[in-house]
This record gives sequence, structure tokens and C-alpha cells, in this order.
Amino acid sequence: MKKKILIIAVIIMVLGGIGFKYYQSKQPLAVNTVQIVKTDYEDYHYEEGSVESKDRIKVFSSANGKIVDLFIGEGDTVNKDDVILSVDQDDLKLELDILYAQKNALEGQEKSEGEVVKDSELKLQKESIEIAENKVSSLQAELEKQKSLFESGAISQNDYEQIEEQYKQAVSELNIQNFRLMTLKESSSLGSGKSQYYEGQMEKIDLQIKQLEEQIQETQILAPVTGTISNFSLVKGDFITKNQLLMEIFDPEQYEVEAYVLAKEVKNLDTGMTAYIEVESQNKTETVKGEITFISSNAVELVSALGLAEKKVKVLVEPKEPINLIQGEIVDVKFITYDKVDAQVISKDYIFPWNDGEGLWIIKEDKAKIVTINKAYDSSSTVILEDEIGEDTVIIIPPYPEQIQEGIEVSTN
Repeated sequence: MKKKILIIAVIIMVLGGIGFKYYQSKQPLAVNTVQIVKTDYEDYHYEEGSVESKDRIKVFSSANGKIVDLFIGEGDTVNKDDVILSVDQDDLKLELDILYAQKNALEGQEKSEGEVVKDSELKLQKESIEIAENKVSSLQAELEKQKSLFESGAISQNDYEQIEEQYKQAVSELNIQNFRLMTLKESSSLGSGKSQYYEGQMEKIDLQIKQLEEQIQETQILAPVTGTISNFSLVKGDFITKNQLLMEIFDPEQYEVEAYVLAKEVKNLDTGMTAYIEVESQNKTETVKGEITFISSNAVELVSALGLAEKKVKVLVEPKEPINLIQGEIVDVKFITYDKVDAQVISKDYIFPWNDGEGLWIIKEDKAKIVTINKAYDSSSTVILEDEIGEDTVIIIPPYPEQIQEGIEVSTN
């Protein structure tokens, strides 16, 4: 009897299990879902930037020599055409005096109307040159001796400069004497065409005088623009050379931010796009809108804070709103690579390969359905749909039930 009851119980359980499975097969497939919604979307990343003056003018030397006058210093404000510094003009003025002396000698020679020069005059002039040469040699030797004494501290700078001035005057006198000998020799064999000769010589000297006068003017370095002096470290007495970079002048009211963006990310940026500059001020962060004004065409290799070598591209951002910035200050720059109002944003977890493209499970008329999607923008974790789907669409999300297939009736958990 007991055995018969046990068999009946087993049969009942089997039939019950079969019935339950049949019941389940007729029920909608339970799935997890989310409702698609529209939202304002923005994808961005941050980079550190350095505040730099927007209009920075480099100032170069226009002359060689020692700085004898200095009228500015680091951080000073100058106006356009202000004299910044002056370079020693003594050597140039000496050359100018020699030219004027040569011109006077030539004019005197012309007045003689080409009189034949006697051999005795040539001999006397040669003797004058010999005397001048001996004087130059003597003073040159003395100058070298005095230079050694000056460098060792045995004599003062004033004593050294006196013998140096005597040497320069002796050289000038020797040049004048040589020029006189040259004109004597030429006038002794002039013959016809004498006036043309003198005219040509005068023009040559006048041209040299003009060039020297221009060089003397260039010994005064003028400010090319109005602004503030920076990167200046020279002092009075320093020697500078022509075309040497002396300083920079910038407008303290015009700044831009220089940042470096990863090469793979800069492809999403363009000039004219908006970026935001964030400046730490005491215990708060001030944010202003900026505009990308420049993107370099070349990437450079920089080392990150983690010690990694990265290829980055220089990008300049100009503030478009008032903000107090400091030259060289480090700020944060927020670069917006993509933004869209009322965007349909979907997690990449909901998307899978489908028919040579990508698809998405949705519920349509209480049944599971796959729709093909087109992406307007693809970030690291989400996509923005190009072709929008209905705002009331319900998306089926992972994990997907094993039984899921298109057309199967589903219900939300």
C-alpha cells in the first residue's frame, strides 16, 4: 500500500513540473530595461595651461659695443620710441672724424687745381707716416702693458682708458696721413678729368659719412612698442653684439593660455571652438569662457607627471571674459570635444555587433526587437545616436536571458 502511494506521489510531482514549465513557457520573458531619455551631452577633457602674454615683441640690438646708458629694468613699463639703452659711440665718432678730415684734405687738394706734386712733398709725407706708425707701435705696446696691469688690479680703469684713448688718436692720425699720401700720389698723375676724380672721391666719402651717422643713431635702442619689459638681465657696462636678443616687451592687458593636448584628442578640436579657463583664486575656482585661436600643425614629445613620453600639440586659448591673470601662472583648461542639446545617450554596454553594423535590443509592442543604430559621436563609454529612436522606447539591457530572441514576448522586471 505504501509503495503504491509513493508511486502516485512521484507521478503527481512529475506532472506538476511539466505543467509548471508549460506555464512558464506561456509567460512573457522577464528582462531588465531602461527608458531612453534626452539630455544635454558634453564630452570634455582637462589640460594644464600656462598664462602667456598675447603680443610679445622681441627686441634685438642694432649695434655692437658697451652699454653706457641704461634706462629700464625688468618689469618696467615703456612707451613706443622710448630710449631703452645706449651703446658706446666713441669708436664710431672717431671713424666719423677721420672721414671728415679726409674730406677736408680732399677739398684742399682740389683747390690746388691739380698742381704737380714735387718729389720732396711725397718724401715729406712718407716721413710723417713713418713718425705716425712709430707712435702707434709704441702706444700699442704700452696699451698691452697697461692692460695686463689693469687686469691684475695694479692700475685704475681711468689710467687704462687714458692710454687707450691716446692709442685711438694715434691710429686716427696715421689714417689721415696715409690718406694724404694717397691723394698726393693720385693728384701728381691726374692730368685731364681732374674734376671728375674729385667729385667721385667726395661722393665716396659722403656715403661713408652717411653710413657712420646711421650707425651712431643705431647705438640708441628704442622701444618698438608700448608695454612691459621682460626677460631682461643686462647691466650697464655689459658688451652686446648686433642682432643680439636683449629683451621682450609685452602688453600686460592681453593674455592667452598655452596648453598642450594629446595628438589623438586634438583632432576633435578646431580654431574658434569654445574652451573654459579655470583659475584657482584663494579658496575658490573662477571659470571664464575662452576661444581656441591657434592649433599647431606639429606634435612634440613631452614627459607626463607619471614619467610617460606623450605626443602633444600646442593649443592657444584666448579669454573672452574679464579675468585677472598673471604672466606664467598655471591654470586648467577645459576642452569640449563634443556637445549636443537633447542628445540620446546610450551606454556602450547595450550595443552589440549586428548585420555588419551595430544593434540594440528594444521592446516594441511587448516583444523583443533588434534595431540597427547609427552613431553621431562615440566616447569611451557612451555613444550619441545619429538617427534618434522614439522617446518612449524601452531598451533591453544586459544580462540578456538565454531564451531571448526577436519576436518573443517580454515583460520588465
